[in-house]
Amino acid sequence: MSAKGLSIYKEKIENSFVIKDLRTFKQWPATMEKWDSMFEDYPKMAAEVFEALFIVDGHPQKHLKDRIMPIIRQRGFLKLFREIRGALKSL
Repeated sequence: MSAKGLSIYKEKIENSFVIKDLRTFKQWPATMEKWDSMFEDYPKMAAEVFEALFIVDGHPQKHLKDRIMPIIRQRGFLKLFREIRGALKSL
């Protein structure tokens, strides 16, 4: 491969979406490394939310927020908010 060929390749890749995406999402790997609850706690929380959404037990259902908020409060609303905000910033 010649220097000219490499420079053309570098120019093409710099002008493509690849490098732009890598720059846009450069913080995402570090965010994921520090986000243990994403892989441990949030899947359990999602299962609890879906269970609360679709439970049929012969009693009238509470309003959706009254079923979900205890699940969120158990994990800490502010913690959840901070983690989601951090994730969104890195995306």
